[in-house]
Amino acid sequence: MIKLKEILTQEIPEYFYHATFKQLLPSIQKYGLNPNKIAIKMWRYSKSDRIYLVDNPEFAVDYVKNSDSLDIPDNWFNEIIIFRIQSSNLEISKLHDDANINLTDDIVICEYHGIIPWNIIELYHD
Repeated sequence: MIKLKEILTQEIPEYFYHATFKQLLPSIQKYGLNPNKIAIKMWRYSKSDRIYLVDNPEFAVDYVKNSDSLDIPDNWFNEIIIFRIQSSNLEISKLHDDANINLTDDIVICEYHGIIPWNIIELYHD
């Protein structure tokens, strides 16, 4: 694991995970994880110009399941998908601590200030 204190206060894991709704997959395949193309915010306090990443696939799903957004149809929660992104494929300078979360040693939660292209994203199946 890499630790870059000037960018993050957390260690960068080998893989990051991002969960979302299966209904958004066609748009993500076309545009990548692009905050400018996502019309739905999972949390009222989420910033619309970044992608949220975690180091644990189960936590990524929990993050989606516990969304406080009123814009998401209830039936979407039945089909949550998980993406895995190798951290070495990301621009490390675009990773930041999640400003909305009090950090713990148990889990890495980051904001990615940029677009994550589809070609570096893989569907994760546990």
